[in-house]
Amino acid sequence: MAHNGSSDRNVEHPYNPTKSKDTIQIFVPVNDEIYKERFDYELLDAEPIRLGLRKGFRITCIPFITYGINKGDVVLADSKGHIKSLLRDDGQYGYRISYPDFSDEEKAHVHVDRVLGQVREAGFEVEAFNHKLSAVNAVNRQEAIKAEILLADLVSQGQIVDFDSVRK
Repeated sequence: MAHNGSSDRNVEHPYNPTKSKDTIQIFVPVNDEIYKERFDYELLDAEPIRLGLRKGFRITCIPFITYGINKGDVVLADSKGHIKSLLRDDGQYGYRISYPDFSDEEKAHVHVDRVLGQVREAGFEVEAFNHKLSAVNAVNRQEAIKAEILLADLVSQGQIVDFDSVRK
């Protein structure tokens, strides 16, 4: 699929554990004030699905820097792969988490791995972008409440700097 903007202006999901041979990338304009200066699109992994006569795409990754689209949602895209609309909200909740700065990159990676291990042990799916930003997925509102409690605890312990929901 073709796209606008150079690849260094796009955020991809290279470590998406649910990627399959049928996965394509949907181009979602970055709408976050912090990131839109640096990035044009977040490329969300998606699988094609049929919706009657229309062809939709189910998002298979946890968004890092775009709001309003979550894992499991079904979207409509144009022939170039640019999102046109949200067709069905799957009810999942995505969170992005940011980490303290480390002068040593190796220590930063060890710290992120340890934090994400705690989040996984609590039953949540995670996707790491780098040693500064990760994403957490909760499958429904009840699980989202548990995720928010866990993430707030990690903030109070100084393990993460902050978190916010991409479900806006």
